[in-house]
Amino acid sequence: MTKQQKAEGSALTTETESNFLALQGADNAILAAVQEFGLDKSLLTRIKVPAGGGQFWEIETAAGVESEKTLEAIVVSANLRSRAWFRLAPEDAGDSTAPDCTSADGITGMGNPSPDEAKEPGSHECASCPFAQWGSDRREGGRGQDCSVRGSLVVFIPQVAMPVIVSIPRTSIKSFQKYAMQLAGSRLHPAGVVTALTLQKKQSGGNSYSVIEFRQEREVSPDELERITGLKETLSAAFG
Repeated sequence: MTKQQKAEGSALTTETESNFLALQGADNAILAAVQEFGLDKSLLTRIKVPAGGGQFWEIETAAGVESEKTLEAIVVSANLRSRAWFRLAPEDAGDSTAPDCTSADGITGMGNPSPDEAKEPGSHECASCPFAQWGSDRREGGRGQDCSVRGSLVVFIPQVAMPVIVSIPRTSIKSFQKYAMQLAGSRLHPAGVVTALTLQKKQSGGNSYSVIEFRQEREVSPDELERITGLKETLSAAFG
């Protein structure tokens, strides 16, 4: 992007209303809904990478599911170290999708990481768990880790006033870290830019999967940045 284009983009965002719904108007309606209906973080919309190498994002909104080739987002926080282990394979789990063991930091796990369903859940070190070792993955013929590393981004997107959570598969974590490093090299934080997330199809053996590519679209305006900061404080107070 040229300096002239950047200047034009900055002028546009400071002179016109933001295209992000969350950055338009007051936060009172959000706060009132959270308090009145007992909303919590577990109810936030989650956007996942499609299976089988899909290249369109499926976004759930109050009006229905929308399909987008490019997901525009302002990333306000990230967790790239979480883990989840499932005793049953997806085809055997049926409607039960809750993991049997989880870790928010990739260091301490909580649950029952054992084939024995009757074993009492507890806490343990992820580093010593046999399912966190390379070569334990049941789905990849033993090449990977059976307890998968995953990431998540808390973002604002244009269509929704509430933040949403974008799940980041293991194969895309380093891509985001590299992108964040490039932004830092320009003295920018992911919360200070609009990021375009696109899906690229990859092939491994006979399996197709998608990886996320991250690209900076523009810097947010000072007004948008101020609103983002205010929203983070409001939602932090509302959700605890």
